[in-house]
Amino acid sequence: MKTKRLVFSVGFAMFAMFFGAGNLVFPLSVGAHSGDHLALGVLGFALTGVLVPFAGLFAISLYKGDYLEFLAPIGEIPAVIVAFLLIVIMGLLVGAPRTSALSYGTFQPFLPHKDNLLYVFNAVFFGLIFLACLKQNKVVDLLGYVLSPIKLFVLIVVISLGFIVAPHFAYFHTGPVHVFKSAITSGYGTMDLLASFFFCAFVYKFIEFKTMNDPEADHVKLTLISSLIGAGLLMSIYLGFIVVANRHAASLQGIPTQSLIGAVAKVLIDQGAGIFIALVVTLACFSTALALAAVTTDFFRDRVFQGIVPHKVVLSVVILITYLVSNLGFAEIMRLALPVLSILYPALIVLTITNLLAKFTKLRLSKWGFYIALILAIILH
Repeated sequence: MKTKRLVFSVGFAMFAMFFGAGNLVFPLSVGAHSGDHLALGVLGFALTGVLVPFAGLFAISLYKGDYLEFLAPIGEIPAVIVAFLLIVIMGLLVGAPRTSALSYGTFQPFLPHKDNLLYVFNAVFFGLIFLACLKQNKVVDLLGYVLSPIKLFVLIVVISLGFIVAPHFAYFHTGPVHVFKSAITSGYGTMDLLASFFFCAFVYKFIEFKTMNDPEADHVKLTLISSLIGAGLLMSIYLGFIVVANRHAASLQGIPTQSLIGAVAKVLIDQGAGIFIALVVTLACFSTALALAAVTTDFFRDRVFQGIVPHKVVLSVVILITYLVSNLGFAEIMRLALPVLSILYPALIVLTITNLLAKFTKLRLSKWGFYIALILAIILH
């Protein structure tokens, strides 16, 4: 019974970790621009937005949650550089900062027009993240038992509202190749594969902690089952958002990606859902920011400072940097991130696949696969 409860708690926590800023806006973008090829849009987004990151989770669990060992085939020094670059992107410069930026952007229509309000909003947002991260062993429980069920409930309500007030289908034609390619690229935008490396390490360590008195516990199996639960929840919500956006596509054309959630709120505003949706966005973003702050703090405390610097001090610096970057706003953060993502993401996908092959076959292609994919991505960028 305890094992089942642990698996479901961790599965729900994984969903809460992953479903953040990009996971709200990019499925809406896919649905809004898929036209009469909705199935291709869903398939493309499922591949890079669900299958790839959860394959990454499973692959790293086979390395006992050690992402440096997972990256080791590319070389010891490159592995450290890539790990450092990924945690900086996810925890300090892009992933975590954009959660607050998107939350503020959704709340903005309901707030008074003052120049410094963004800074105040971000300060409150990351101040709460700091308080929630102080007890590191409680973060997964907070995500799994509290934030995830609330998040699931409100997301289901939003999707239901989207169907209730949706107009009749008004399909527009668009090229199937363009739809599929755009959906795959949108899956990249969630950055979940990058996050999966660190989320797996965090979750694996938590499962070890929870099962320390059970010598027969299979940590890899528990992580895999939890991952499947998280992936199922994530795909269900994605599907709902994509279909809702597709049904409201006529109202969503020409709207920038970062503004889509606000546009959906406007569509539903007559139903009194505007502020509710802003709260949904903030809740979704808060849980992801919490997970990213926790794994980033762990990385710098354990890997960089080797446990010498106290947890609270490292957490304070992480929160401060994230807060300062978040003040740039969502659009600027994504503009800075996309070049790095378009180069690193394909190479890391290839590394994930080749590392899985290495675990189950005699094929050892990880090093060559990673560098060939990296060079091709640089050339084609």
